[in-house]
Amino acid sequence: MQLPGFEYLEPRNVDEALHMLGEHGAECAVLAGGTDLIVRMKQRLKTPRFLVSLKHLNELDYIREDAGCLHIGAATPLARIIDDETVRTQLPALHAAMAAVGARSIQHVRGTLGGNLCQENRCRFYNQSAFFRSTRQACHKAGGTTCYAREGSDRCRSTCQSDGAPALMALNAQVTLRGAGSERTIPLTELYTAIGDAPLSLHSSELLTDISIPIPEPGCGSAYQRLTFRAVIDYPWPRRPYL
Repeated sequence: MQLPGFEYLEPRNVDEALHMLGEHGAECAVLAGGTDLIVRMKQRLKTPRFLVSLKHLNELDYIREDAGCLHIGAATPLARIIDDETVRTQLPALHAAMAAVGARSIQHVRGTLGGNLCQENRCRFYNQSAFFRSTRQACHKAGGTTCYAREGSDRCRSTCQSDGAPALMALNAQVTLRGAGSERTIPLTELYTAIGDAPLSLHSSELLTDISIPIPEPGCGSAYQRLTFRAVIDYPWPRRPYL
C-alpha cells in the first residue's frame, strides 16, 4: 500500500516544531518512529496534509535523574530505555513493558516512548485497509453509528494498545505537554480520555516532550504482565499492571 500525499516538515528544534503545529493544527501529524503512524496512513485511517518529523529534535532524546524522578524525553528510543541501568533495576515494570513492544528488530529500533504513549486506539475491525472498511457500514470511529467490536454499543469500543501506558500509570508518571507559548504537566492518566474515537487529551498544537517517573523507595518493586496471542508483533489486551 502506498502512502497518501503530504508535505514533509523537518523542524530543527522544539520551538520550531511547536510553531509548525500551531500553524497547521489538525492538518498535522507528528512523526517520531513512525511504527504506528505510517501503517495508519497506508490504510488511509489518517491522511494528514503535513508530517512534522521529530528526527532532528535531539533535545527530546534523554534519560536523566532529577529530584527523585527519572525524566525520559518523548523522542527517546525504546531500545535505549530497555538498556538503561536505572530503568532495569529500579523500574522493572517499565523495562518489561518496553521490552514487550513488537519485535526488537522493528519496534525497538524505530519506536520511541512518546510514540508508544500517543498511538491511537486500535480495533481489529477498524484498523484494516480502505477496501476492507468499504465493504461494511462505517463504525463509530469512522463517523458511523455501529460498533463491530461490541454489538449494540452506543460508542466506539476501540482500546489503547500501548504497553508503556499501563506500566507508567502504575508508577505514577507525569507527562509534560508543550504548545507555542504554553506548557502543562499532568498525570499520565489524564492524557487518556477513555473515549474510543478521541482517545487523547493532547491538543493538535501540543507536543508531548517529557515523561517523569518517581523513583521508588528502597524495598519497592514493580512488574508488568502482558496478555497476547503471539509472543511478538502483537498488541496487548488491557490488563492492570501491579506494584
